[in-house]
Amino acid sequence: MKFFGRKNNHANNKGKKQHLSKLEKLIRQKKWADLSRALERRRRPTGEKPDSDPFKKSSIISASSHSSSISDLNASMPLLNLSILFEAPLDIIRKFLEIQPDLSLRVDAQGMAPIHVACATRGCHSDLIQVLATHDDGTAAVRQDYNGRTALHYLMFYVCYPKPKDLENWRMEGSRDSTYSDSMSQYSNTSMDYGQYQIDGKVTFSQQDLQNFTNSVMILSKVAFSAYYSRDVTGRTPVDVLHECKCKNDYIDPGPKYERADIVNNYVRQILINNYLRQKKEAEDARDRLFCADDCSSGFERMSIEDVSGFSR
Repeated sequence: MKFFGRKNNHANNKGKKQHLSKLEKLIRQKKWADLSRALERRRRPTGEKPDSDPFKKSSIISASSHSSSISDLNASMPLLNLSILFEAPLDIIRKFLEIQPDLSLRVDAQGMAPIHVACATRGCHSDLIQVLATHDDGTAAVRQDYNGRTALHYLMFYVCYPKPKDLENWRMEGSRDSTYSDSMSQYSNTSMDYGQYQIDGKVTFSQQDLQNFTNSVMILSKVAFSAYYSRDVTGRTPVDVLHECKCKNDYIDPGPKYERADIVNNYVRQILINNYLRQKKEAEDARDRLFCADDCSSGFERMSIEDVSGFSR
């Protein structure tokens, strides 16, 4: 196990605390009413255009220096990502997106857009997933972060491991940068290292949570179905992630994690089967239409004037 950068990270964080932007302070203090008023004062003037490259790795929200744009140079990460980590109310998330629509596409140092962060930490909040996934028609949902993971990768992992031990550090440091490399780990950094999550005995996951989670799965399946076939840097699809989480060290005593993953596995399986059947029917219908068109046209060519004279107009 090799450590690197931890001391520097903490030193940087200490500096950041001394120079927090106004909006970041309000987010970290969870002063949502004050934040809402501050955002209203920063609404983009009519006609001002957003950045042309929303996927750039930066927390600077606007290239313009206009006082009413959401431009916080000292923010440790994109402010919408930070709001999600600090469990901002849905009206705050909506207000960010209303004021600057391209915020749904902003990424942090790991290439994670807001919907990646939401799926990794708030996967049971299907109303939040709905807002983020539909806001840009699934554009961010199908995007892969710098580890090749889509929002679905993180959502499949969340059903097994919803409680990251490093959440407070994540909030403090601004992104889940890798703090060590472990060749025995299935993943290259801490964001999907099993040892970095609370065990089932310390996880609260109700039936309502599970229902809300499956709603999140359905939402992403509708707007970003192609993400099911995306492979991360280790070659794993979201379904592979789900299966590995389900089976990890649980052959003797499966526990609640296995049961949750098994339910979701059957749910995802049905989604994939239904999609296959729909595509199969569409292909068969297209083939039948083509066959009918060829057959009917050749039949009409053989008809005489007398044969068609009886047809009504």
